[in-house]
Amino acid sequence: MGRKVAYVMALIGLAVMSVVLVGGQVGTGQYFENGNHEPIYIYGDGDFTEANGVRSGDGSRNNPYLIEGWTIDAPNADYGIYVDHTTEHFIIRDCIVERARIAGVYFNTVKNALVEHSQISLSDVAVYLMNAQANKFSRNTVMHCRSGIVMGARARENVVALNAFIENGRGGYDPSYANQWFDECRGNYWSDYDGIDANADGIGDVPYHQVRDLMPLMAPPSDDCEQPEPDVPAEAPTVVLPAEPTTVEPAVEEPAVTEPIVEEPMVEDPAVETEPPAEEPEAVEEPPAEEQPAEPAESSEEEAVAPAEELTLEPAADDGEAAEEILEEEPAADEPVPAASPDGVPVVVPEPTIDPAEEGDEPETTDEGSEEAPAENDEAQS
Repeated sequence: MGRKVAYVMALIGLAVMSVVLVGGQVGTGQYFENGNHEPIYIYGDGDFTEANGVRSGDGSRNNPYLIEGWTIDAPNADYGIYVDHTTEHFIIRDCIVERARIAGVYFNTVKNALVEHSQISLSDVAVYLMNAQANKFSRNTVMHCRSGIVMGARARENVVALNAFIENGRGGYDPSYANQWFDECRGNYWSDYDGIDANADGIGDVPYHQVRDLMPLMAPPSDDCEQPEPDVPAEAPTVVLPAEPTTVEPAVEEPAVTEPIVEEPMVEDPAVETEPPAEEPEAVEEPPAEEQPAEPAESSEEEAVAPAEELTLEPAADDGEAAEEILEEEPAADEPVPAASPDGVPVVVPEPTIDPAEEGDEPETTDEGSEEAPAENDEAQS
């Protein structure tokens, strides 16, 4: 449905343009009394004359010859505009060429031509290029022809872009693929293009394969095609470029230099701390743990008396009665021997334990009664 609407609008636009051009108004805003012209035939650069429809120009790049504002209806002619063997720069603009029997526009061995804003219709071939190069066709309408634009033998480096090909038997023909059917902006509109536009950007998602148009349009081109291009680069540099270098760079450089300098000495400290814990397990060896003084203490009491320092803890834990007897004997004995000892522990040494060993013979006679016990206590006190 959308394609039909676009087609109808294109026909309406072409009809309006045809009325304007026939009335003598051209794209430059000038008006001419007579817009009709006979078929034009130019052979060589010397034939760019006023008789052949040239309005102005000298053929240079900056001031090309201008063929503008003509309506050429050639039902009895083979060609509407025929140009042969030229190298000068020229422009065909705002012209209507129709009903030519062979080709509406024919270029043979032609360079540096520009055909724009023109309508070519109702001919066998709209445009035919033979041995032509470096020519451009832009913003033209090609309709109701058996073939649109045909690239013949040795036609190369020609650009065809932003044109509308409507209801032609074959839109274009380029067997050598030596020409370009799109430019940096867009391609062409082809009424027989059956591709889709999924992202709705106005350009088909697949090329137009007849002539390798990589950017086919979904509707006839408008005059605002080139406007978004300068807008995009104008916004990007003004907003992004000044903001990044001024705000980001100074903030990042200052802390980045100071932080690593402080962290380097901090790394050395844990390395030193790890060394002493490695030495500690070496100092705490198993052999000192195995040498336990408890075993020699249990073997005999005499051996325990010799090392005074080690046996200080054992007598208190082993015999409670022996400690009590020693405490009882200390106030009774006023001898100088206990006073001469420097430490409190060796006081136990004055061999009070030998007396009960000697008394071992006496308990056998103490079976008679308890009367001998006080006697023995008196002897012990004396």
